Amino acid sequence: MQKNNLMSMFNSRTTTGGQQIKKAISSFLLAISGWFEKIAGMIHSTESDELLSYVPKQDKIVEGALLLLEKAAEAGQALPAEKLITAMFLADKGHLDAYARPVFFDNYIATRSGPEGVAATQMLDSNYDWSSSGEATSPWTIEHKDDLIVVRSSRAPNMRRLSETDVEALESALAIVSNLDREQLRLFTHRDQAFLAAWNDGKGVGSRLDPRLIPDTRDDEMIDDLLYASRHAFVAPSR
Repeated sequence: MQKNNLMSMFNSRTTTGGQQIKKAISSFLLAISGWFEKIAGMIHSTESDELLSYVPKQDKIVEGALLLLEKAAEAGQALPAEKLITAMFLADKGHLDAYARPVFFDNYIATRSGPEGVAATQMLDSNYDWSSSGEATSPWTIEHKDDLIVVRSSRAPNMRRLSETDVEALESALAIVSNLDREQLRLFTHRDQAFLAAWNDGKGVGSRLDPRLIPDTRDDEMIDDLLYASRHAFVAPSR
């Protein structure tokens, strides 16, 4: 009888141990599966961002920014970098809605001050390498004034790089940013549907705006064509 009890205890412990091992293996496999799912999600997210990204027209970004700076100076206004970047977004959106093409083909991210063009922001960095954009020197100077960054042009814009409708969109955008103060402009841009979707996606600052949501009327086929065209369009040499 004692022998039977010992065998019963042994079998019970063996069964319990086996169940624990199975549970441990199961938990390990679930963890590995979750890890691979996260990796796959990151890869898919990166691929999606790449597929939904324009190749920016750097020459137009430069000339468009210079035109905005020139027009602001003519009106006796300094144009802070924050307003300049917002005006460029509004010009892109306005031209896209009116003519089914953005001006700059820039990609935008959500920031606390509103949508921000990735390429435009890089070019407004004082450490930007202008040789990569075909410029001998920076076409503007950057001045820090109080809590603002003021941009001043170093040359006139090359108007051959901008169409009549580009100029129209840029002047309309400048009129908007010129008539709104910093807080009003922030509230105005934060109501944009593409911005709201990016901001509310759980990512907040730095999240990418979906280019399909930027036009007032969604047209995925049009955006797909524009994404393709931005990657395969002829890029004119600098001046």
